[in-house]
Amino acid sequence: MTLLQGVIPVLMTPFTDKQEVNERVLRHFIRRYLTAGVHGLLCLGTNGEFFSLTQEEKIRIMEIAVAEAKGKQGSNEPHGTGSGSMPVADRPAACGSLG
Repeated sequence: MTLLQGVIPVLMTPFTDKQEVNERVLRHFIRRYLTAGVHGLLCLGTNGEFFSLTQEEKIRIMEIAVAEAKGKQGSNEPHGTGSGSMPVADRPAACGSLG
């Protein structure tokens, strides 16, 4: 089991005026956190917006977070995803597809 330590911020999910996930701004947030030296990232956490997202949007947010963080932190840095709002049967497939 990995002991989580340090600064691991919960990412906000930004939206466009059309209520779509703003991928450009999400990437900006992630890069900004990584540049600041955080010790990990948590997307789809406790901010509440995950209840209004589709399954596809949730998976896309996870993909973006993994892609942006890949190679920019040490290989031991934790990355987490809140999956509490996903149906239990969908969690392994959604999280397993991220590598």
